[in-house]
Formats: sequence, structure tokens, C-alpha cells
Amino acid sequence: MAAIFSQLLRVLWLPVASFFAGILNSIAGGGSFLSLPALLASGSAAGVGAVTAQATNTVALWPGQLSALVAFRKQLREFGWKLLPLGVASGVGGEIGGWLLLRTGNRMFREILPWLLLFAAIMFALSFPWAAGCRPSPAGSVTTPGSSSARWWSASMWATSVRAADFW
Repeated sequence: MAAIFSQLLRVLWLPVASFFAGILNSIAGGGSFLSLPALLASGSAAGVGAVTAQATNTVALWPGQLSALVAFRKQLREFGWKLLPLGVASGVGGEIGGWLLLRTGNRMFREILPWLLLFAAIMFALSFPWAAGCRPSPAGSVTTPGSSSARWWSASMWATSVRAADFW
């Protein structure tokens, strides 16, 4: 019975994680915390390396990011040119990250992946207070920084994704 449950979990893990990663990524970002461990688990069973799993993860989640950009275009217009430095930094960071990923072996990437996920979780948690400073506010109102629950959520996502990747 346990073997059947384990096999069923392995089969369902990737589509379920991918579904929720797409939803999470289109709303708030961070879908890779769900989809990458699922791809690593499935890829390890199929003999696919960590670098290939990361590249597949990036390509798979890109349509969701594009659809979120289109869906939230009215809200993004409020920020205007304030988004330009963020866009440039994201583009440069993506180029450097892709270049490094292609030059990192599977073994080394799998070793540094928990630290990259921790860095991403910290950046995600810090993005709430940073965004509060960037958010346009009506006259007389005060913007509030991100809640501690958001920080705990991102830390728990990191721990869950690291443990899930180690489990499989």
C-alpha cells in the first residue's frame, strides 16, 4: 500500500506543483519554490540534471509571467518610469544568471541551490517593505511595509522546497 501511495505521489507531484506554481507566479511570483523541487524530483528519476530542470522551470513559468504582465498592465502604468531601473536590473540579472547556470555543472548547481532559494526567499520577504516605499499613495495616507506573515511564508517556502528536493 505504501509503495502504491509513493508511486501515486510521484506521478501527481509534478502536475499539481506546476498548476499551483503557475497560479502563484502569476499573482505574486515565487512559483519556482513549488515547481523546481517537483522538476528536480521528477528529473532525478528520469536522469535529467539540475541545470536542465532549472532551465525547463524558467521556460515553463515564462508564459504565466507574460500573462500577468498583460493582466496587470493598468496597475503597472501607475508606476510609470519608476519601473525602468527594475526592468534593467531584472534583465541584467537574468542574463548573468543564465550565463552562470550554463557554466555550472549539475553537481555544483544542486549544492548551491538551497542557498539560491534562501536568497530568493529573503529577497521576496524584503520586497514587501521595498514596494511600500515605491507604491503611490493618496495624499495623507501612510503606506505600510510588508507583514511578518509574508516573511514567515517566504521562509517556510524555502524550507519546504529545500526539503522536498532532498526528499526526492
